Amino acid sequence: KVVGGCPILFGRDAELEALKESYHRSITSECEVAQIFGPSGIGKSALCDKFAEYATARSDDGGATGCIYLSGRFDRLQQSQPFHA
Repeated sequence: KVVGGCPILFGRDAELEALKESYHRSITSECEVAQIFGPSGIGKSALCDKFAEYATARSDDGGATGCIYLSGRFDRLQQSQPFHA
């Protein structure tokens, strides 16, 4: 569900919190890797979008504390390639 251009995330509070904790550990200590996987339709993209919103946010005083968030998708069947047979 989308309200005002922002997706509403249902039932993913624990997963979102785990991503936030991993993000903060990556800033204060060492490298962190988070893997998000599961069957289609369970909200992986919505979870990523909500986390990106959090991670790229600026501080209240206008400082540039947000990160750059890159995202991609893998087309297993490569159907978006021109001339794919």
